[in-house]
Amino acid sequence: MSKKISRFKPGKSACPEKQWRPGQSGNPLGVSRLRAQYEQTFLRALYEGGTPEEARDLLWAAMRKSEAWAISLFWSKVAPANVRLELGSDVKNEFDFTRISDDELKALEGILERVARPVALLENGDVPAPSPDVC
Repeated sequence: MSKKISRFKPGKSACPEKQWRPGQSGNPLGVSRLRAQYEQTFLRALYEGGTPEEARDLLWAAMRKSEAWAISLFWSKVAPANVRLELGSDVKNEFDFTRISDDELKALEGILERVARPVALLENGDVPAPSPDVC
């Protein structure tokens, strides 16, 4: 096995002119003014009785200015990335649907649809006869 020669060495920057200097911040622009205002207003709304509307308005203003933190915060609340729902039951439902044919699966779907929908009763109060397409 030959050793690969590379210009990239462990601990050495590939672009030294863009490397941070000692004492230089990793974020030279710092925290944006809108973010600082939002955080202050949000905390005031929580602890001092400020209004949630103030925080909302600042968040929208920051999103309109394309502030990445504001857009990320908004979408993390509106559409969380990982939503997991676990339902517990005493009954184990271990079905292997790969063992049935497509026709059998369609018949099963038809049955499940029929029992899941509320049935409109006939005028005399009787349940209508099942449709002929259901096995």
